[in-house]
Amino acid sequence: MLRVLLLEDEPVMRRAISRELSRRGYSVTEAPSATAALGCTGPYDCGVFDIVLPDGDGIEVAETLLQSGAVACAVFYSGTSDERIWLRASDGGVFVHKDAGVQRLADQLDALMSPQSSSSG
Repeated sequence: MLRVLLLEDEPVMRRAISRELSRRGYSVTEAPSATAALGCTGPYDCGVFDIVLPDGDGIEVAETLLQSGAVACAVFYSGTSDERIWLRASDGGVFVHKDAGVQRLADQLDALMSPQSSSSG
């Protein structure tokens, strides 16, 4: 079972994402804050990160966890309309806008985690 760390500060959104990912067979660890996410040691196959958080920056949290090996890859899920943030996020992983919906996020995670995405053929 693939393990996912989910960093999302909005409880309703966090539950919706967690429910959908669990339905698709992922084991989800929920983190409601940057501080909580940084306390998760993993290893996780992927991290799903909100970017704008009350206690930090989701991109910085992802970078820290990627460097430590706690997460293997990152998907950023944010409602921000700031293109600079999109570009920063795209440097460290895949960006999915919240307007695209939870299904699109889960589809993106499925694509990243599929065995074909890691093969060279």
